[in-house]
Amino acid sequence: MTVHEHDFRSLRAWRGSQDQAFEELCYQLRDPTPDGAELVKTGSPDGGFEWYVKLRNSVQWGWQAKFTFDVDTLLKLMEKSLRTVVRQRPECRRLTFCIPFDLPDAPGEGRRKSARQKFEDRKESWRQRIPHADRVQIQLWSAGDLLQRLVGHPCQRGMERFFWDKEVFSLDWCAKHVAATVQAAGERYRAELHVDLPVAFALEGLSRSEVYWQKYRALRGAVVIAASKIDVSHYTGIGVTTQLRNLVRCLTKWRQEVPSHVTLPARLDRGRLLAVTKEVHDAVDVAYPSDPPRRKRKWKAAGRQPCTQERRYSLQHYLRTLGRALEDFETLLRSGASRAAEHGALLLTGEAGQGKTHLFCDAATRAVAAGQPAIVLLAGRLSGRQVWSEIANQLGLGQVGSEMLIGAMQAAAQASDAPFLLLIDALNDADEPKAWQEELPGLLAEIKRNPWISLGVSVRSIFRSIVLPADGLPGVAEIEHRGFEHRELEATERFFDAFGLDQPRVPLLMPEFSNPLFLKLYCEGLEGLGLKAPPTGETHASVVFERYLKAKAARIVSRLKLDPAIRPVETAVDAFCKGI
Repeated sequence: MTVHEHDFRSLRAWRGSQDQAFEELCYQLRDPTPDGAELVKTGSPDGGFEWYVKLRNSVQWGWQAKFTFDVDTLLKLMEKSLRTVVRQRPECRRLTFCIPFDLPDAPGEGRRKSARQKFEDRKESWRQRIPHADRVQIQLWSAGDLLQRLVGHPCQRGMERFFWDKEVFSLDWCAKHVAATVQAAGERYRAELHVDLPVAFALEGLSRSEVYWQKYRALRGAVVIAASKIDVSHYTGIGVTTQLRNLVRCLTKWRQEVPSHVTLPARLDRGRLLAVTKEVHDAVDVAYPSDPPRRKRKWKAAGRQPCTQERRYSLQHYLRTLGRALEDFETLLRSGASRAAEHGALLLTGEAGQGKTHLFCDAATRAVAAGQPAIVLLAGRLSGRQVWSEIANQLGLGQVGSEMLIGAMQAAAQASDAPFLLLIDALNDADEPKAWQEELPGLLAEIKRNPWISLGVSVRSIFRSIVLPADGLPGVAEIEHRGFEHRELEATERFFDAFGLDQPRVPLLMPEFSNPLFLKLYCEGLEGLGLKAPPTGETHASVVFERYLKAKAARIVSRLKLDPAIRPVETAVDAFCKGI
């Protein structure tokens, strides 16, 4: 389909309606924001604008989309919006209406005026009838204008696929694909065995999710509250007045340069935030008053020394509180989550069975549920070469090319106001794992150029040298999944409940229980043998595997109706072990 064949009547629905899809398309076709101006996308009620730019002189230019194909209805809707704008937005000087059809210059059959003439006459009428409407310049983006903008857009093909394809990259479409991957993952992902782990927060940073921003705002807010206690006038005469004034200047700069939220498509400027935070921290250290040396001389002015000491102790307390708040905020900035938010790319490593697949499947499932487009793919279904083409094939899109695929992902991300989360699990399982050494740098370069897409990949630690380039992946956040480390008790309780087992009377202290796969095998072995509780006494890893094998062997023999006396499964496993 060429762009000239597009009919706005056949737009897909977005958020339940074609009106919303048309509004979003118009927004994505907007002009670049002028230098020094602020772009604002409005919510509902919109105050007469779908979006607007606020210029340096506070003047506003607004845009309003009207999805109707009847000129008389259109003119009524335009007048209603104009009245809202002049009443609620006195700074507006330009209002552009986006409409899904072109206004004919010739009158229709049986009509005296053309749609174009009706529009021009009505504009003049609005200036005369509506108070202050004469200060607002009315402009029009009709269907032809919008299509020309689409032709010139760098993501034209992707936007066409997203806005005119009924399914591609909608949240329902993403949910179906995530569910298909979850099913393909099989026993590697079971929602009932999920345990909240600190490593999962790195995926929140990669997604730039509200969970990440809530923690960011909370820690930033703690710094602001602690800083509010530093009143220079209250601590004069202690010997640090000059240092406190410098600290206050640093804090003012910090509040200005550390935003409470980073608006898409911008990524987290982690380096700048760390630098300005360190500047404040250094100022805190310099301003910290030392205790004066003890003197034998008695103060003649009653109460002077105790008063000074109390203020010194008070300042020390507030500076320590501020220092701790700054340390907590800095810890967040240095975390894998913030590094992922900065780069839009994450490498997850870990030994076999630690839960990397589970983590990716869970992250994608939660992202889609939160209204964020996300896809998780199993690299075992990829060759490791021509990645974008293979991704498109896995998603059922055919040979569409990277340009269209990336453009459609970007359109979906902008429409959702959240990055498109693309996760590829177990690169080492690809047909040619070494091919990733050539493919990954190109894939990451595409992601770096497009802040609307975030990429997460996982690889088993032992395969790092095979899968990753020799110089690693500079500019990519890396984090190791260490299974249930420090969460063994919680994990044991969750797994035992899921398998219907009695909780152990004493903690299971074997280090292997920090590995999710081992804990799962342990529970399956007990369940398979009809046991409700683990045997009394210490259990060695070899015993766990023997019990697991015994349970699986009994199941296979029963299903295939084999003779248990010849121990067919055990014999096959022994032969396999000897063979390797």
